[in-house]
Amino acid sequence: LAEYSPETLPEDASYLQEMPEADLYSYNHVDFSFDRMTLVETENDLRFLQLSFSGDIFQGVKMVEDLVFEETKHVIENVHYELRLLYAVYVVQVLIMVYLLLIRNTIKGAKHHISRARQFVMLVPCYLLSRSEQNTFRAFYDEQFLDTAMEHLQAKARGRRSSLTEFNGDGGGGGGGSGGE
Repeated sequence: LAEYSPETLPEDASYLQEMPEADLYSYNHVDFSFDRMTLVETENDLRFLQLSFSGDIFQGVKMVEDLVFEETKHVIENVHYELRLLYAVYVVQVLIMVYLLLIRNTIKGAKHHISRARQFVMLVPCYLLSRSEQNTFRAFYDEQFLDTAMEHLQAKARGRRSSLTEFNGDGGGGGGGSGGE
């Protein structure tokens, strides 16, 4: 390579030092030497270097490119997963907020209106109403009273049935006998 390489730089210049941009890209005219081209084609050592290492650059660049694409794909997959996770957390947060704000506030408001309605009922002058209207009022707002009233009505209905069956049983046999005497 020392035999065929271009002329060396002066002592103070080096590729390791920074070069001014004007010197770095100062190509106004490029000459192509056909003599050197024929020398490269005929010299066995230069042909060996050119043929054996020309594919290595492209293969190396391809390997680096594959590695960059693989890492990019991995990063994009991670970002996609994290965005889906973030979206799921957002949806859950919105559902919780809807539950807490809307449903709980609605239930709280309904309970408040129930207590106000009960207070209103307590202020109604029930002594002006008939007994059945008072019981209807109480049954609507008092669950225990409704259960007690239903049991009382059922017992009363059973009592009527039993008294009717007793009357029918006594009236058929006993009523006819006592009526005949």
